[in-house]
Amino acid sequence: MKKRNKRQDLLREVVRNNNIKTQAELVKILRKEGYGYTQATISRDIAELDIQKQEGGFYALAEDLHLRRMCIQLVLEMNRVNNLVTVKCQPGTGPGVGAALDNSDLSMAVASISGDDTVLIITNSDKDASNLIESVEKICNKSFSNKD
Repeated sequence: MKKRNKRQDLLREVVRNNNIKTQAELVKILRKEGYGYTQATISRDIAELDIQKQEGGFYALAEDLHLRRMCIQLVLEMNRVNNLVTVKCQPGTGPGVGAALDNSDLSMAVASISGDDTVLIITNSDKDASNLIESVEKICNKSFSNKD
């Protein structure tokens, strides 16, 4: 079980951080990283993880597609103060956005608290907070932070 979980965690990371259109590309990237998984194994993992093709033909995690829809429609801005990230949302949508962020299983997030129109995300470090914002912006293909 541990081996499968490790493989699926790696698969999530690779799909999240690369523009992949085919299973063969995915197998090739994993082999470059030193993992000799077969296309059949990757195909089963894709089905189990509910990895889907998005517009443009690239693979995406189902939870990332959900987060993207939520963020594009409901998130107004994201800001960082040290290791804390605040997510300002449309009124009444904080719990839904918080749940979408939690379901995306972003490794930098330690915990989150959702209010009516704000989500507070706690990370371990300032760097993790910055990386979390960058990851959400990449997933959503939209900038939410106020950069001077």
